[in-house]
Order: sequence, then structure tokens, then C-alpha cells
Amino acid sequence: MSELRSIPLDKAVYMAAGIGLQGAEKRINSYQVSRSNAGKAYDESNSLIHLVQMYDLSRLEIGMISFSSSIEHQGDLIIIGKFEADFLCISQITKEIVIASFEDYSTIYRCSPNSDLFLEALIAAGRFLERCSVDNELYNNQVLICNQAELCAEIAGGNKYLNFYKTLLGCF
Repeated sequence: MSELRSIPLDKAVYMAAGIGLQGAEKRINSYQVSRSNAGKAYDESNSLIHLVQMYDLSRLEIGMISFSSSIEHQGDLIIIGKFEADFLCISQITKEIVIASFEDYSTIYRCSPNSDLFLEALIAAGRFLERCSVDNELYNNQVLICNQAELCAEIAGGNKYLNFYKTLLGCF
């Protein structure tokens, strides 16, 4: 949890960028997840499942990723959130994190070989996106954005995950 709480910038940085006090507090508070009353985790060995079942993530959004309030099953997929309209999932067979199409649950993106690496890469992406939100030069710098996508893919498990992080960060 402390890693998620470390994503937002200092309130003064947001305010200096013109976001305003309420906007700054809302952004910071969105990363302050708290325990929910969901009960015992489905699989305590899986950090993403544990996170979704044990914490209220209703305000948490990192880029285009949001998390579900409960876990759903669809075939061999465990749905833990959304990526825009599509589903953020864990494969029950491989434990890989994937984005599945909302239409037919086919894999659109591969995100990471496991939950722990995905969370590390997502936190790195979240920190970068927060810096972009207050720095127009960074926001518009495709070289730095693409470098960050490569770094996130490396954290996540390698080059086969790069397309997802390019999309998440806006590397075109």
C-alpha cells in the first residue's frame, strides 16, 4: 500500500501547476486506499487479487486502469479491473496479467508474467503520469514517454509487454 501512496506528487506541485487545492487534494486522496470489509482474500499469494478483495480501490485510477470492487470469473480469466472499456485480468492458467477485449475476452495486451511485476511497473507508470500531469514539456515529449514505456516493460518482464505500456503512457 505504501507504494501506491507514494505515486502522487506533493500538494504544492499540483497547485503550482494550476490544479487548485480541491483538485490537488482529490488527486492525492485517490491514492489513499483503505481496507474494505470484503473479508478474506481469495488468493493471498496473488498480490492483485489480495489488493482488489482487501482494499477499497474505487477512487484509484492509474492512466486508463481502474480496479473492480470485486473479482469476477470469465472462462480461465479472473477479472480485477478495467483498461478503458476492456478488462484487466489474471490468467488462472499462467498467472499472466492481460487485457482482454470487452467483446469476446480475447487477449489484446499482455502486461506482465505475474501480479507482483505488474504492480511494480504500474507504480512506475503512475509516478510518470503524475509528473506529466503537471509538466507540459514532459507531457509532450514523445522520446521521454517512449523511454518510460520501455522502462515499465522491462520492470514488467521484458519487451513482449512493451505494447501495453506504450498504450498506457501514450507513446506513439
